Amino acid sequence: MTTKRLIALFVGLAAVTGVLVFAARQAQLKAATASAFTGPTETAVFAGGCFWGLQAAFDEMPGVVSTRAGYTGGSSINPTYEQVVAGKTGHAEAVEVMFDPARVSFEQVVRHFFAHHRSTSDEPATSYRKRAYRSAIFVSSPAQHEVAERVRDEVVERNAGEKPVATLIENATTFWEAEAYQQKYLAQCAH
Repeated sequence: MTTKRLIALFVGLAAVTGVLVFAARQAQLKAATASAFTGPTETAVFAGGCFWGLQAAFDEMPGVVSTRAGYTGGSSINPTYEQVVAGKTGHAEAVEVMFDPARVSFEQVVRHFFAHHRSTSDEPATSYRKRAYRSAIFVSSPAQHEVAERVRDEVVERNAGEKPVATLIENATTFWEAEAYQQKYLAQCAH
């Protein structure tokens, strides 16, 4: 066998090994984060810029049962990452948070959200509302809307004189789970 063929063979083997290692890491992460929790849960959905950091922040919150990175708030069916970040869908990168209401309240989850992302913007609301990286709370009930609005108003009052708080409160729409490689992304990079 020639040297060029040997090199090509080794490069191919390295690529296959890399894919297999990545798949094994994904399976390990999925197994490690699979929840054995069987009690009642509530769901909250938040957008706060890139979903990687927000998902990691919620994964560390006591009382959170599981999280999923995904897309919501737009008009396309089953959008892809490329479509969302190109601004073609109206969706925001978001995190769906399932939590145990016996351990943590929706209000505490909302406060955690505000503590873990940049909620301000100088951008006009008309264009900001369509951004993939907007700050938003997607509410699924009048009770969630009331809590989200009250907490946001407190944050606005605390930030008086600084950049305006741009966090939107939107009605929940279909949550489309992001691609597998987007899930728990920062945890994958930490290994």
